Amino acid sequence: MSWLSRLFQRDKLERELDAELTQHLEQHIRDLVAAGHAPAEARRRARLELGGVEQVKEETRDARGTRWVEEWWQDTRYALRAMRRAPGFTAAAVLTLAIGIGANTAVYNVVRALLLRSLPVEAPNELVFLQLRGRDGPDMSRFSGPMLLRFRAALPDSTAIAGMTRPARMYLNEGDAPEAITTQLVSGDWFRVLGVRAVLGRPIGSGDEAGADGHPVVVLSHEFWTRRFGRDASVVGRPIRINGAPLAVIGVMDPRFSGVVVGTQIDAWLPISLQQTLRYAQNASMDNDDPTKPWFGQEGIRWLSLIARAGEGQAVDQAQARLDVVFRADQATSLVSADSATRAFRSRIRLGLVSAARGMSDLRNDFAAPLMVLMVTVGMVLLVACANLASLLLARGAARSHEIAVRMSLGARGGRLLRQVLTESVTLAGFGGLASLLVGYWGGAGLLRMTATGPQAIPLTLSFDWGLLAFVAGVSLGAGVLFGLAPALRMSRTNLYDAFKAGGRVTGERRGREWPLGRMLVVAQVGLSLTLVVVAAVFVRSIRHLLEVDPGYDQVSVLEARIDTRAAGFSAEQLPALYQRLLDAVRAVPGVRSASLSVHGLASGGATTSSLQVPGKVRGPDWDSGVQVGVVSEDFLATTGVRLLKGRAFTAADGAKAPKVAIVTQSMARRFFDTEDVIGRRFGYDEDPVFEVVGVVADIRANQLKETPPAMIFLPLAQDSGAYAYSVEARVTGSAALAGPALRAAITGVDRGLPVREVVTVAELLERTVHQDRLVSSLTGIFGILAALLAAIGLYGVMSYSVVRRTNELGVRLALGASPGQVRGLVLRDTMGLVTAGLVLGGVLLIPALGAIDKLVFGMSPRDPVAIGVAVAVLVMAGLTAGALPAWRASRLDPVTALRKE
Repeated sequence: MSWLSRLFQRDKLERELDAELTQHLEQHIRDLVAAGHAPAEARRRARLELGGVEQVKEETRDARGTRWVEEWWQDTRYALRAMRRAPGFTAAAVLTLAIGIGANTAVYNVVRALLLRSLPVEAPNELVFLQLRGRDGPDMSRFSGPMLLRFRAALPDSTAIAGMTRPARMYLNEGDAPEAITTQLVSGDWFRVLGVRAVLGRPIGSGDEAGADGHPVVVLSHEFWTRRFGRDASVVGRPIRINGAPLAVIGVMDPRFSGVVVGTQIDAWLPISLQQTLRYAQNASMDNDDPTKPWFGQEGIRWLSLIARAGEGQAVDQAQARLDVVFRADQATSLVSADSATRAFRSRIRLGLVSAARGMSDLRNDFAAPLMVLMVTVGMVLLVACANLASLLLARGAARSHEIAVRMSLGARGGRLLRQVLTESVTLAGFGGLASLLVGYWGGAGLLRMTATGPQAIPLTLSFDWGLLAFVAGVSLGAGVLFGLAPALRMSRTNLYDAFKAGGRVTGERRGREWPLGRMLVVAQVGLSLTLVVVAAVFVRSIRHLLEVDPGYDQVSVLEARIDTRAAGFSAEQLPALYQRLLDAVRAVPGVRSASLSVHGLASGGATTSSLQVPGKVRGPDWDSGVQVGVVSEDFLATTGVRLLKGRAFTAADGAKAPKVAIVTQSMARRFFDTEDVIGRRFGYDEDPVFEVVGVVADIRANQLKETPPAMIFLPLAQDSGAYAYSVEARVTGSAALAGPALRAAITGVDRGLPVREVVTVAELLERTVHQDRLVSSLTGIFGILAALLAAIGLYGVMSYSVVRRTNELGVRLALGASPGQVRGLVLRDTMGLVTAGLVLGGVLLIPALGAIDKLVFGMSPRDPVAIGVAVAVLVMAGLTAGALPAWRASRLDPVTALRKE
């Protein structure tokens, strides 16, 4: 009979065992009677020789191999009855575990989706990204179209390579107003390389790249098809317009696939050869090529990320060797006419292959460290919760000492009692784990909303699959064993004499031995809580320092309207007239004091960098890292509040036919001219110094608050005929936020086809640049408060039970003349002794903890005395609060009643 059969046919086996033992015993009795023994004596002898019926049954049950399952089920049923008898404790414990395990589940689910999960493609481990090491990260390595073709030709037939752009915002021209969508341009074999298929129609193929403009086709994501077209199967073949270009829908992709950029939901994929038709012009490095012509055939425009299916192991090494030969040859050709500094800088760049199994993600770079901090934080919160429950179970276990003593006197072994108590704690943790699934679901969704920089949550798939359930089960089991082990060990070592002497009552012990384990657990809770509260206080103070940083311009009274003149289809010749109409319309809005236009705006996340040459200045090795360029209209400085230190601002005289001029920041002047006295000095992009410096402005944090102010130059928008403005700035009186709708209406009134992505204050844009810092600050603060609360509850429980155990002692003290105040002081001193020990332990734990977060704080040391002082004060107050009620109860004891309890 199999093990499962023995397990599920237990009743049948028991009946057969009873029948067999009865038959064997009766036969032996008959044999003894036949041998001349009296029937009573024969029965006695038969039982003695058998060794006891029940003992034989127990040995037989052990031999089946199912005993541990049967005992586990018995212990589980007993645990359920015990939980039902103490509903208050059960509810509190389950809630505590639900919060602790649920917080871990929520953070782990986000970590798994962002950092650990492989792409939903065929054999993701065979995919690699081409990475330029020594300059850019894998997400930012860019290559030209001709380089893609040379790499493709160098690889064997077993290795496929494809190109793609970074995700780009384009506009679906359906309805009254353009609808913003996220798109990506891909080469014809991109879907084949990834191994993903369409659920309707077909994906983009190599035939869609034919000709300069390719085939005007588009493939939709399943999510966008559902949201925008209601899953209408007739969408295949339907004409749509994106950025004004007529396209035909040829397919809808698998619902599991949303692209290879994790955290970005792609709505539509388009052939890479439609770059010019769709007016795609971003995320590129350019070197003496013409951006107004199609990019794919130009050697000097590097704008593609490359992904290859190279296999695994030796196949990757072979692909690396072939690609490296092509790259070195290209590099040698490009450096023939370069100067020594450029040659030294670029010769350090190497081509490498990195795994693409988990895709690419800017979010991964931004949130990897903060999420790890949160993972450690929620783990510590769970440890505090386990210590809390262990303390409470120790206290409850003392009341069961008589029950345990009876079990042991009836033959229960210590190991059997240990398993029973651990089963009770694991069962309790199991219910906490089930409840944590809801906390984890809501918490994960909330974490994504908190992580997002805009109104929409980050589009990560937080799946509740078997992997997550296994994580919850593992954490629940570990937590159950963790908080149940100490009480189980204590109960399994119950002293029978002391237990029977107490008769089931809770009695005191010698002061030197009073619950050392329970007190150690409370000390551990306070120590861990101190660590969490200090870390939370450090992050809170860090975000305050960050938000108090002066960016170098006005962030309260300035509105930015994010527009897209390129996507609207305006030609370079139409731009000057459009810009003038926009400025006139914005200036006419009530409350607007001044207005300007710029290519990127402030705190927008976009930037243009370029390398410069200064007459008489030898290029430094870091010059190729570039200077940031801002192309702005004449009133930009006055509108944004950037401080002019020397010279003048741009004027209407700085037009297209006027001499080219520039305004530089202090950092740019010092870096390239070694002085801030640069009015009248000249520079250029090559040997011709066409730009004259007419002004110097203070350094600004143009992109984000945490950055070091970059070296910047500002150029007049009127002198750059091909510059597309993406930002309208308006300086307003009164509330900037209230002027937003009027500003949007003014812009759309100029041209209804001009997309207006959003209208926001510069302050809001700057806050978005610190969203990960705010996320960590908010969540560590919440978890720090939760840990302090749990520590206070644990301290309260231990001190309350200590007062109960010391009832007789306290009664004697009161009877001998101790005042209620002295009794209260005794209990509070005991409480604060535990708190002090916990603070000492927390100080030791802080040393590695603060070192780990050193790079995540801004403008201060993580060993900030104010943060540490606040955390110590919080825990001291929590300790005093937790000890106050037990102390008050102790002082209210009636000496006569207390003495009668002994």
